[in-house]
Amino acid sequence: RRRASGMTSSVDIELLANLPKGKKPPLLSPFVKPASEPKPPKSAILIYNPVGGKKKAARLAERLVLPMLKEAGVQVETRTTEYQGHAGEMGRTLSLAGVDALLVMGGDGTLSELLDGFIQREDGAVSSCALGFIPAGTGNTYVREVLGVKTAGASDAFVRAAVQAIIDGRSRRVDCQQLDMTGLDGKPLRRISINTVMAGFGPDANAG
Repeated sequence: RRRASGMTSSVDIELLANLPKGKKPPLLSPFVKPASEPKPPKSAILIYNPVGGKKKAARLAERLVLPMLKEAGVQVETRTTEYQGHAGEMGRTLSLAGVDALLVMGGDGTLSELLDGFIQREDGAVSSCALGFIPAGTGNTYVREVLGVKTAGASDAFVRAAVQAIIDGRSRRVDCQQLDMTGLDGKPLRRISINTVMAGFGPDANAG
């Protein structure tokens, strides 16, 4: 579970800039500070991409995630993404009144979309509702690079650990970044990222 706010400290930036070649980067400050006091969620909404991780997300939801949450007494509602940008739309517009945690299960793309919509809310939910991430995509770059945990393929063990962390109710405030730019249609465009940002043709290039 994570609450997004703040900026990366100059100490973090210096550590990464001066990292010896080939050495594993250290965890950034939000992840070495103690988590919050336990506040287990009583209600949650789980959003997941049914085709995430080669359709593994849907199977994990039914087999592991939902049973664990329900056994812990969490009242959970599920929503699945149906098209590109749907997670962001739900993050921005879903009613979160009385919801303790908004959970997203999938890969980095699903997390990024949801966060972008969630941060744009103006109803105060960003302060009252925690954001939880269950890695179930193909690469899970956010968890691998930021937490230093290899989760490629979304193993059952790590999914269980992520769900248990949500059930335990400990959260941390972590950094996100806002980018203001001009879209292809010439209109102002804003994006919020919690991980990496890529631009240009590279991300969309396919090998021939």
